Amino acid sequence: MPLLAAGLGVLGGVGGAFIGGYVANEGQENRFDKERAAAITDVRRHAYGEFLGAAQEILVNLQTDATDKVKRESFVRFFVAKARVDLVRQNTKVEEAATKVSDALTNDTADDSATAKEQEAAEAAAEAAYVKAAKTFGEVARRAIATGG
Repeated sequence: MPLLAAGLGVLGGVGGAFIGGYVANEGQENRFDKERAAAITDVRRHAYGEFLGAAQEILVNLQTDATDKVKRESFVRFFVAKARVDLVRQNTKVEEAATKVSDALTNDTADDSATAKEQEAAEAAAEAAYVKAAKTFGEVARRAIATGG
């Protein structure tokens, strides 16, 4: 009888250790998943913010007397930021919205045959298209971050 009690005690101890270890591993795995999801969200937030900042920098440089070198550098930063968005996005709507921002910024409104008034109107329309695209990108990006996509 003492041998049976000892055997049951050992089995109970082994079973308890197994279950306790399993529960601890599950908890640790869940914690790692949450930390990874939070890190990915941070990377997306940073990439989306950097993209909008680079886009805004281009707009400012186009509206001011920035040198061609400064304008080229800002376009390089913008396209690098766009590439980051394309890499970290999980939702294709984010990429589509980013492409619309890019299209609005790279739309060449220069027309040598246009009058000054026509050129001004074309530039105003291009800026309005950019503002709309940037606003849409911000909304889509916020929604994607909020839903984990």
